[in-house]
Amino acid sequence: MFIAGALALAVIPFMLLSMEKTTTGNKVDLPVNFWKIILNKYRWMLGFSAGIGALSETIIGQMFVYYSEKTHIMSQLDSGVTVSVYFIMGIFGGYLYGRYFGISSHKTFVYVSTAVVTSLLFISIPLIGNLYILTGIIWIIGALTVAVLTMLYYIVLSIEENNRGTSFSLGFNNFMQKIIAVASPALFVYIALNINYSYSWYILGI
Repeated sequence: MFIAGALALAVIPFMLLSMEKTTTGNKVDLPVNFWKIILNKYRWMLGFSAGIGALSETIIGQMFVYYSEKTHIMSQLDSGVTVSVYFIMGIFGGYLYGRYFGISSHKTFVYVSTAVVTSLLFISIPLIGNLYILTGIIWIIGALTVAVLTMLYYIVLSIEENNRGTSFSLGFNNFMQKIIAVASPALFVYIALNINYSYSWYILGI
């Protein structure tokens, strides 16, 4: 997704330079108004509003086992199983929200509240000392993470005026998600080593 989003942005200058002119000398309109999509503040707000989804996938997926080892909160086996089920739980979150979000009459509230709850649960991870409660919270975050991203894609598709621009719009939003995610593991470790591991969860979650 990251490569697709980057390539979609990189190809725009070449498309603009290669536009053919009609016999009257006027430029042919592109089937997709790329600049309108890129410069739309609402799309940027949407992309970054779902940042907890990208952070959750990256940090929990890549760093939770490391975090568990350093803090001794879980064994390697327990943390590995927890992370594996975390990703499986995303299937249920994506299915439930994908099925019912479209018919909801309170889409903004559902989207925002789900993202906020996901962030709060993410922040609560270092505060939970009970192994079973922590495992349950991680799994719930797994379901909500995919739910947030599912709703994001639904909203992006619903505001797309031109069906030909759908792929670019989705790629553009994926690109924003990967921008958030790409440096987060390094930031997580940097905060942990210079302050402590709890603050890594707090700062990124906020």
